[in-house]
This record gives sequence, C-alpha cells and structure tokens, in this order.
Amino acid sequence: MHRHISSGMKGALLLALMFAVFQIHAQEFRAVLTGQVSDPSGALIQNATIAAVNVNRGPPTPPNRAAKATTTSRTCFPALTP
Repeated sequence: MHRHISSGMKGALLLALMFAVFQIHAQEFRAVLTGQVSDPSGALIQNATIAAVNVNRGPPTPPNRAAKATTTSRTCFPALTP
C-alpha cells in the first residue's frame, strides 16, 4: 500500500526541518556568573558591590559590569560576553 503525502504536509515537514536547523545554530554565546561573597576566613559578606572584569582585555570600559550581593551574600552577573 502506497501512501501519498499532501503538498501541505510536505510544506509543514519542510518548515519543521528548517526550524530545527535554526534552533541548533541559535546557541547562546554569553555566560552567567553566580556566586557567594565571603572573606578569607569564610564569613559571608552581605551587600558587597562586585565588579566583573575580563583580565585579558585590560581595564574595564563603561558600562562596567557591577552587581551587589544580596543579604545572603549571593550575586549574579547575567549575560557576560567573552
């Protein structure tokens, strides 16, 4: 028994295949940096201001990437570029 695929179904399959290929290439290149701020003894530091600096690029240029630690000493830098 032979089954025929309608032209509408062929178009939908082609569109789904193209969409799947674009999804593969649409990967995120930025990073998220999270952490907890503490002093050398391990004590947590609340409300600290932290800067993210790429040491391979030299001094940071505006806008500087800065974040403030929470009351639980957690911090997050979303969408850091390489």
